[in-house]
Amino acid sequence: MILMETGQENAETLREFLEELSHPALGVNFDPANMILYGKGDPILALETLAPWVKHVHTKDAQRSSVPGKWGREVPWGEGDFDNDEFLRTLNRIGYQGALAIEREAGAKRLEDIKKTAELLQQYSV
Repeated sequence: MILMETGQENAETLREFLEELSHPALGVNFDPANMILYGKGDPILALETLAPWVKHVHTKDAQRSSVPGKWGREVPWGEGDFDNDEFLRTLNRIGYQGALAIEREAGAKRLEDIKKTAELLQQYSV
């Protein structure tokens, strides 16, 4: 399987690409923070748009840049610009059964941030 990671294009463009290729080995690695970092849309709406192809999910969070076209800022899970609880509920609603991979690429306390994210995800119930 080949997974396309979200972020550098909006969800509609990626959906059109996946529909055009229409190959069962293609899917999506959904990274909600990348949607924010690249300024490519709302992660929850994008998740709904790409639902049939979502095979893997990153739990990563970000804040939008105040300057259009500029890279946003990665932050610990729960401190970004989208509703993490609604994101998790949406995963449940679309029937996602795969892994939630914690990704933390920035910050001075990455190990602490990863542990906190794991604790938050363990407390989540659908």
